[in-house]
Amino acid sequence: MSEWYRISYYTGVQTLRLVHRFGRLLTLLFSPLWVLLRRISAFLTAHRGRTLRAKLRTFGGYFVQAARRMRDAAKGGPLCVLRQLVQLPMQALSRYRHIVTGVATVAFVAVAVFVLQATLRYWSEISFALALTDADGDVWGYVSEEAELYAGIAMANERLESTNVTLEAVATPDVSLHMIPQASLLTKEAICDRLLGTTAAVLADACGVYVDGIFRGAVTNRSQAQRVLQNILEENRAEHPDTQASFFEDVQLVDGRYPIARLLSDETLAESLKTGDSHVRVLISGTEQYEMEVPFTIERVADASKNEGYERVRVKGVNGVSRVTAEVTYLDGQQLSGTIVSTEVIREPITQVVAYGTKTKDQYSSGGGNATGRFVWPVETTRFVSQYFGGHSGKHGGLDIWSRDMTGEGILAADGGTVVIAEDPKGTSYWSYGKYIVIDHGGGYQTLYAHCNELFVKAGEKVTQGQRIAAVGNTGRSTAPHLHFEIRYNGRTVNPMKFF
Repeated sequence: MSEWYRISYYTGVQTLRLVHRFGRLLTLLFSPLWVLLRRISAFLTAHRGRTLRAKLRTFGGYFVQAARRMRDAAKGGPLCVLRQLVQLPMQALSRYRHIVTGVATVAFVAVAVFVLQATLRYWSEISFALALTDADGDVWGYVSEEAELYAGIAMANERLESTNVTLEAVATPDVSLHMIPQASLLTKEAICDRLLGTTAAVLADACGVYVDGIFRGAVTNRSQAQRVLQNILEENRAEHPDTQASFFEDVQLVDGRYPIARLLSDETLAESLKTGDSHVRVLISGTEQYEMEVPFTIERVADASKNEGYERVRVKGVNGVSRVTAEVTYLDGQQLSGTIVSTEVIREPITQVVAYGTKTKDQYSSGGGNATGRFVWPVETTRFVSQYFGGHSGKHGGLDIWSRDMTGEGILAADGGTVVIAEDPKGTSYWSYGKYIVIDHGGGYQTLYAHCNELFVKAGEKVTQGQRIAAVGNTGRSTAPHLHFEIRYNGRTVNPMKFF
């Protein structure tokens, strides 16, 4: 039986396709004919209008003459009138035989065309279908194919889920084919509503929300469902006001009959749609503006008066700001794409200027680590003294040279000589110096450099005046990064300021 059904169904579908194709073929054939008739009519009207008007006047004169003859026949009695009624049409047909023939031909063609169009329209709206029968064998509807019935059954079972109600009465398709108007075919939604009506479930007219064909819940009416969906879109669009929001998944609203137990409130439906592994996702797209930092550039300037290794920021760089307009796309808050359309600079960046020393050892070396007999200032970047020789207690044995953020600044040998100490004296009586260096310049003079962060020379090395021997630090007994500098003569500290 199923094989016979497939053969019948295939034959019916192919026949209907042929009818539709034949209809299109006739339309193509009659369209040029109709254009030709209009052109012939225009030609006759333009070139033979005068002849036609003359014939029409003659034809009209015949009616005047016929009226006169009927009036004279009325004087002779009913028989005379009856004889004229028979003679006048016969004479008209005989006299204007060609006109009558033309009118009849045109009328026949018009009627034929009308009948053909009506026939084609009728068959184009007719479809082969399967009848749906109930338990008693009575037909209650038609479907285009069995798949529509099974889709309706699945939809009904989905709506009954979690209601403790089962779908028992299932329609069966009649394998015989029927030809019915397409408007009479049942959709899966209509089949679902009809099947639900056969169950014990308490139903209500409502609107269901389906995401990619999966039922997610129902509310009392369509406007309520639309409001829930619109609120979800607006929530996601709140941070991107100039964009458009749409659902990434296929979201459909289906009006129909739903079990009352499956109806949800606005809040519950919204929560169901926004959470879970299969939650509905929102796609945001459009144009938006935002501000973006423009990094500053760095310009390095050589300073021949400073030793190699010296670096100092003369002008601090500041980032600029630009207003960016971009075409953006977000999915659930995560940016998928962003194409910059235009950029407008709001604040120009300030270039950072860094000076660096280029002075080499040969430029200031006295040769062989020999002393010159004079001292140079031992710090590259500042001459500020935070505490002088003697200090408040009278016991400060040198100068504390300080400036803000001077950690790592270069410490220079005040004069050429030999390094006699370069160490970190932890655990000794000199621990308060931190990392320190002592240089012997001969002639009884020595210089001391304390609280260093890093030492660049070792004991026994020869150094030249101005050579970078250490870096400023905060080691030992020190409250801030600085250089403690001493000049000693024959083992006693002397005021360094006497030598500058």
